Amino acid sequence: MIDSSLDLFKMEENTYYLEPKEVDLIKCLYYIEKELSIIKKNKSLSISYKVEEKTISENNSYIIFGEQVHLETLFSNLIKNALEASPNGSQVIISIYQNKHEDFHIIDIHNLGVIPSSIKDRFFDRYVTSKKQGGTGLGTYSALLIAKTHGGNITFTSSEEDGTHLIISLPKKPKVGIF
Repeated sequence: MIDSSLDLFKMEENTYYLEPKEVDLIKCLYYIEKELSIIKKNKSLSISYKVEEKTISENNSYIIFGEQVHLETLFSNLIKNALEASPNGSQVIISIYQNKHEDFHIIDIHNLGVIPSSIKDRFFDRYVTSKKQGGTGLGTYSALLIAKTHGGNITFTSSEEDGTHLIISLPKKPKVGIF
């Protein structure tokens, strides 16, 4: 935990040395789902996964490059938020595809909850929370910091009609070095 905090501090200071390696994103996401199973169970939620619009299972593989421990933190924070924001009995859909015009992987985490309008313009700021119990307001902030350190970004759309889409873009070939 201390190492993770130190890494995030270095990312904020643009002094973090990124050493990307192969990461199986599907295995990573299923691991996170298991870690968050109590939230799923308590709210009767499900998670489905799609790659290029095809439903996939834990037996599939999708390789990206990055630092596994930090990518797990990024996706864990965002998936946990999606589960907590989802209405009981609903589904979170995680879609993965490649942006053909740019060299990025796109991961869309979709839930039927809505980001409160009072925090939409500050959603990725440090310490911003929608007053959820136990929330620190650091999850989306650190997720965005990790994405940017990997050369990517996170954006979102949120509406009553369509719920919330958290859209993570990560480069197919992140650079090695200090960022």
